[in-house]
Amino acid sequence: MRRAEMIFDLLDYIFGSLKMIIIKIFYLNRLKVQLIGKYSRTVQIRIFNSSKIISKKNLLMRSGVKIRTNKNGILNIGENVGLNNNCLINCMDSITIGDNVIFGQSVKIYDHDHNYKKDGVIRDNGYITSPIIINDNVWIGSNCIILKGTEIGANSVIGANTVVYGKIPRNSIVYSDRQLKIKKKGELDGKQINV
Repeated sequence: MRRAEMIFDLLDYIFGSLKMIIIKIFYLNRLKVQLIGKYSRTVQIRIFNSSKIISKKNLLMRSGVKIRTNKNGILNIGENVGLNNNCLINCMDSITIGDNVIFGQSVKIYDHDHNYKKDGVIRDNGYITSPIIINDNVWIGSNCIILKGTEIGANSVIGANTVVYGKIPRNSIVYSDRQLKIKKKGELDGKQINV
């Protein structure tokens, strides 16, 4: 069984590399990706307006990775970066990812929020943006969300399921300190309820 998985993975990356060549031709100078890397065939890249994606060598993009740049957004990805299954990067301003950064499954990165403070329909109010910087040698665990204006210092670890914002010093371990709450079915704050 392991041999069949290896063959499937190899074919996936071969077709993914061919797809990346086609995407690179389609977007011309707005996508500067080194073809030395591994790209799943299910990777989705969308570059709108005058935005750009720039990547160095040895980029790994596994199944379901989605990258979207819009407005004047610039996404810079360093060497030896690994984007695990179902990661999402949505860039309207600037996202910089250093060298040797690895992402767990389903990490989401947004350098913008909807401008909900204006009157009117939220989707028509535009966005508030702020750059994101993820420095070298960072590991971001599965299901994390990185919000606008975040800077993660070098050599840091972000624990799974953490929402990250603000400035994280280098050599940090960041995690959400949530306590697991367990209650019996039919009880709410220790009182019996009828369902």
